[in-house]
Amino acid sequence: MATKNKDATRLSPSISNEHKVKFDEIASRLNLKSQGEVIEYLIDIFEDYLMLKEQSDNPHKNDLPLTDEEKQQVQSAMSNSGLSYQEIAKDGLLQRAKYLNSVAKKQSELESLSDADIKENINKLTFKGVADYRIEQAIQKIIDYNETASQNDKICITKGIVFNITGSNRQTINKFFETKQHWIDDHNNKHNLTDKDNRKGKGYDVKAVLGIE
Repeated sequence: MATKNKDATRLSPSISNEHKVKFDEIASRLNLKSQGEVIEYLIDIFEDYLMLKEQSDNPHKNDLPLTDEEKQQVQSAMSNSGLSYQEIAKDGLLQRAKYLNSVAKKQSELESLSDADIKENINKLTFKGVADYRIEQAIQKIIDYNETASQNDKICITKGIVFNITGSNRQTINKFFETKQHWIDDHNNKHNLTDKDNRKGKGYDVKAVLGIE
């Protein structure tokens, strides 16, 4: 069977004169030589339109994989703050990136120290960066633990808990919380945690639970 040439494509006689004129204008403007080429072009445009419409109707289709509960939290945050999904995602991403970069920087500073320097300064917590590093490590331990712990076993990140883990002075902990409050609150809110969740009874050893010696 012979293949039909694009030039053999014919417009339906039922098409209005107005649309015939527009059809010819498209062919002329795009320098298309046949009606078939114009039709293919219009089909491609229509497919692009459908794709964009789907993205508009489902703006979060390709977003981060979230559970239904997490999606609801995001929707509530959008409604309460008036921020878009992209703005919230950007803020969270940058906050996490800053934290990871901070940890990496402090880790690099510690690795550059000699064993003698570390032993001398880590107990006094006077060396710049050591105290903050220990606090960050303690908080990260709690975060990692909470991701897999049952709700009743989860630990709320508070200044008191961090003090029990690190032994850092209160002023240092307070200053750290001031600069990282957004990050800390995000985690506690994510797991619906308050300081009441840390009342585990006598004999509870948070360091043992977290595997900290």
